[in-house]
Amino acid sequence: MKNECDIVRDLLPLCAEGLASEASRRLVEDHVAACEECRAEYESINGKTEEPPIPQTDAEPLARIRRLIVLKRIQGVALGFALAAIIAVSVFGALNAPRYLEAKEALEVVEMLDDGKVLLTFSEAVFDYKNETYTDPDTGAKISHISAWEVTLNRRKGDEGAISAVLDPGEEFTIYYDPNNGEESCLLISSDDVSGGTIALPALRLGYYLVFAVAAWVASAVVWAFVKRHRGARRWTERISFLPTAYILGHLCVCGTSTVTYSPAYCFSLITLAATFWAVVLICGYELICHSREIKKLRTAL
Repeated sequence: MKNECDIVRDLLPLCAEGLASEASRRLVEDHVAACEECRAEYESINGKTEEPPIPQTDAEPLARIRRLIVLKRIQGVALGFALAAIIAVSVFGALNAPRYLEAKEALEVVEMLDDGKVLLTFSEAVFDYKNETYTDPDTGAKISHISAWEVTLNRRKGDEGAISAVLDPGEEFTIYYDPNNGEESCLLISSDDVSGGTIALPALRLGYYLVFAVAAWVASAVVWAFVKRHRGARRWTERISFLPTAYILGHLCVCGTSTVTYSPAYCFSLITLAATFWAVVLICGYELICHSREIKKLRTAL
């Protein structure tokens, strides 16, 4: 009996692993049915070989985390580029902002030529000039308003010399110089006996655009208050609100708190460019925060 117990105990691991032959398995089963000690060892071995099931990890959350990490890197690069671009636009706008000159600073020669044209020679401080001409509906005379400016970043080289302009005003004309500083325009030359001048007023359109942007931001805030319980609608409302916010920030970068300018086209183009980069910064920053939160939740759930 002792020898049989030894043989059965040698076969028990093979039976538990399913490696024993059919005859050996029957021998073991018959023996453990009659031998209490071998039966206890048989049950013990079978209990040890039954390994608990390995939990299966869902691959989708891991793949989602990897995609979000890649998106975060791309958005971080875009955010850094946009911030650098905002700084560049602000510096460029400050260095190239026109500073309008008075007539005595801007003009050196105003001369009537033999062919009836008018020659204007500007000083070397002038970077560029503007000529606005219209016809007086009452007299039919041509009225020209000249203005000139300098910039901090003057790209005009010294060997290029001063710029000049030749105007063909016609038989009846009046030419003014506008200092664009709130003072009365200066009469340069006229075919008639004209006295006095006009005051060039700054454009107010930038103020209107800023008010519209603020109103759009307030409207988006009101909509957000109504949809804040709905995650999808709330997030889209937050993204849309970045557009007027970006314009407001762009205006502050280019014009500060001023809403009037004598160069509306120049200022508006820079504001639009700065606002575009601000929109990239706001949207990328927002998405970075949302993705970081989602990654944290996914990692917690794993």
